[in-house]
Amino acid sequence: MEFSNWLEMRLGLLSHPQFYNNPVVAIWRRLLWKLIAQKKSLLNFNTEYGFKLEGQPRDIGVGSLFYRGQYEWGELRLWHRLLTQPNMTIVDIGANFGLYSLATAAYCRNHKLIGVKIFGFEPNPKECSKFQRNVVLNNYSEIQVLQLALSSYTGICKMAIPPEGLGVFGHLLTNNDGISTKDEMVEVQTIGLDNWCKNQGIEHIDLMKVDVEGHELEVLRGAKNLLACQAIRALLMEIGHGQWREALDLLRSYNYSVKLISRNGSLLNFNESSLKGWDNVIAYPKTSELNF
Repeated sequence: MEFSNWLEMRLGLLSHPQFYNNPVVAIWRRLLWKLIAQKKSLLNFNTEYGFKLEGQPRDIGVGSLFYRGQYEWGELRLWHRLLTQPNMTIVDIGANFGLYSLATAAYCRNHKLIGVKIFGFEPNPKECSKFQRNVVLNNYSEIQVLQLALSSYTGICKMAIPPEGLGVFGHLLTNNDGISTKDEMVEVQTIGLDNWCKNQGIEHIDLMKVDVEGHELEVLRGAKNLLACQAIRALLMEIGHGQWREALDLLRSYNYSVKLISRNGSLLNFNESSLKGWDNVIAYPKTSELNF
């Protein structure tokens, strides 16, 4: 690792909210992680988001939740602000071990937002199993775990499964690009979001997250009917992989506003020159305002 990257990572730790809110606890948790926790085969702990988590310490998200207390804290800070009413329909596409779904269920229970339905899509069989295990651990009946890949068509697709601990980087394959010799190949079932919602009798989605390692454009192409009638009221999406520019253009063609999410969860006007690599945006119909 280059020194500049190493320094940026360390400065990032110092700028994390856990550090400046309580630096003593932050330093202690980091030491506990380095000396004990990361050497265990399995961790089981309470997260600061209010849910219990069982996971392997070498998993990127699990490790961050343990020694930082949070993961994607700016994005989840904004996400929580968008959970404003009961009976919301939430869709988590690329759920991985279930961070957004689990955090949503915990938040809604803590804030008495009843009737919320959460659908978490994770085609990677290993990550989906972890996700399901943590749903059961927390007794979150409002979460439905679906081992499906959202795409632009219904069928079968190959998926690259990275080594243990790097499950967040699993991705669907449309060609041979992005294949590592260490990746395992599996076949997964795909379906378009329009077709899935039609089958489920779902007419609108209040809040949706898309993090599918470069397959975002195909997910949106499979949701054209929902986008055309602006039935997706707010959409958080990771950019920086694959055809992300085309994905943003597609959203704009359906009259959606696109804002960049800052590191502290505030919204910024989108400017490509300010991107730092893998960033997240929020999109919503221009005819409405985000309801905080």
